[in-house]
Amino acid sequence: MELKFIKIILLPKSYWVFLYRRFLTKPTISALEFFLPKLVIGGVIIFDDYGSIGHPDTKIEIDQFFSDKSGILMKSPTGQAIYFNNIS
Repeated sequence: MELKFIKIILLPKSYWVFLYRRFLTKPTISALEFFLPKLVIGGVIIFDDYGSIGHPDTKIEIDQFFSDKSGILMKSPTGQAIYFNNIS
């Protein structure tokens, strides 16, 4: 799997993952498939441009990706979304 659009910052006992190519559906989903199984219980993923009007395909794919996951995808009216892992 190629994750060339991902920047990983290692901190003690944690990972910070920063997707720096906005609006790219395939790299976003590839990153989620790679990192979600590694996300600790209570871990958080933040999507800054989740609700971008110009790129609805990314929002649709993110919604579909999380539709069968045990966490909570909280959608903001300002266009962001936050996923809370295994909190339901």
